[in-house]
Amino acid sequence: METRAESGATNEPQETIIFEPTGQPVRRVQRDGEWYYAVEDLLESAPGQTDARGEGWADVRARLRADGMRQVDARIVEVELLGEDGAARPTRVASAATLLRLLEATSGPAAEAAKEWLARAGAERLREEEDPAIAIERARKLYARQGYPRDWTQRRLHGITLRQRLAQEWAARGAREGADYAALTDALSQGTFGMPVEAHKAAKGLKTSQSLRDSMTNMELLLMNLVEETALTMSQARDSQGVEALLRDAQEASAIGGATRQAIEARIGRTLVTPANFRALRQGQARRSRVYLGPPLREPPAEAQAAEPPAQAESQPASEPAEESEQRPAPPLAEQPPADATIM
Repeated sequence: METRAESGATNEPQETIIFEPTGQPVRRVQRDGEWYYAVEDLLESAPGQTDARGEGWADVRARLRADGMRQVDARIVEVELLGEDGAARPTRVASAATLLRLLEATSGPAAEAAKEWLARAGAERLREEEDPAIAIERARKLYARQGYPRDWTQRRLHGITLRQRLAQEWAARGAREGADYAALTDALSQGTFGMPVEAHKAAKGLKTSQSLRDSMTNMELLLMNLVEETALTMSQARDSQGVEALLRDAQEASAIGGATRQAIEARIGRTLVTPANFRALRQGQARRSRVYLGPPLREPPAEAQAAEPPAQAESQPASEPAEESEQRPAPPLAEQPPADATIM
């Protein structure tokens, strides 16, 4: 679906998409992390169903109720959306699932085309269940259409497969999808990047509903893949059972990832945790040589360097190596700037 952004009359993000099967514009608004679509725009895509507040909507509602969907009104909410004239008006909106169900109750050439599209999508999903490689190829094409470079897509797809393996391992060893998975993922993120998932999203300027990994740079993806593969290997080698044991594996694996990140940062003098997000990455198709890095590592204060006493190597016996001065802790990373990442 193509999208074009527009300012909404509410505080929620609003935009207009082009519904692929019919080519009709449909407005949508985000509520609690989920997209809701304008019902009247959907009905306008079907001849003879021109007004969600008039007979067209009444006909659709009656047909749905006859088919057993008796709580159709409870699934539809009303919000103010901007019209083509720029005026905000109360508009009925529905979730994607309800929207698709409404399509089944409409008639006409456009609605039939939409139903054919839904049928093809369902058939593709069944084929993907039998052959997961089809789903991977579909994802590869989707990322390419969105503008992601090929090398990034390869790492992202590998990460998707790895994450599925890790989730299956967690489930088999006693973790429950939801709170347990979130806690384990936060542990992986905290040790690797120095922040939990939601803080990492905030550093990249993402909303809660947006995918963090679709906004990770190549290095961030590689670190995440390393940590998840390590956690998976640890759980299998130790035969870890229960959330506490899996959490220990996640914390130890992420400590390895964090140490790896810090070692690379010390070598290059830049941070690997960067505010670059999907907007920058999707331009990478034409800029394959660019590497996204964070700000330079902060240098120790000059007065601290001057106050440090010189090493007394000459006072040590010749037969023994000189003792090194006490190791200074690694300087903290500089705060992330609000602007896009530095591109090298």
